[in-house]
Amino acid sequence: MDNQDKKRLQIVDAATKRFTHFGMAKTTMAEIAKDLSISKASLYYYFPDKMHLVMAVTEKLVSSIFDALNQKIFKLQTLEESIYFLLELKLKFTIDHYNLLEMILGTFSETPPELEELARKSHQEEINIISKLLQQADQRGEIKASDPDELAEIFSNAMTGMRFSVLKDGRRIILPSKSKFDEMVKKQKKLAKLIIKGLKQA
Repeated sequence: MDNQDKKRLQIVDAATKRFTHFGMAKTTMAEIAKDLSISKASLYYYFPDKMHLVMAVTEKLVSSIFDALNQKIFKLQTLEESIYFLLELKLKFTIDHYNLLEMILGTFSETPPELEELARKSHQEEINIISKLLQQADQRGEIKASDPDELAEIFSNAMTGMRFSVLKDGRRIILPSKSKFDEMVKKQKKLAKLIIKGLKQA
């Protein structure tokens, strides 16, 4: 990581702390620059406005969950255990960062293209992870998966479809309540168990 990347990361970390403690509306670029003992001009060199900084904070949050997933998920022993871990980690991530996520999504009256693209990439990354899990399970003889990429897309879309009506309202992404998230994960686990049972019998 070069010096520019390090500085950019420092700015994102400082902004995340500010946004979490004081809210986005009450946080100014000048305050973030002051926290880092840099000039506003230096801050604007990396981020031309607060919206670009908000997107960078969001990207880092999303990246952190995939880092945590990749550290453990492929070491688990069964497909069901791995899928449950994925769903539980996403739930924990959402609960841990609920206030910040709520502020981020509340910043936009409509979902910006950059956030939609980030959501698309995240969904594809999840599909890739599930595909690898299916391949591992097939190699262990746990299931039969002749086309793991296609199965992974179906699997992920089924999980997404279960929460779609709660998470989406027109073009604006909405966070459901924490209790709703817990309810969705329980239903997703039941659906995942049914899908895995079917793959074992294929």
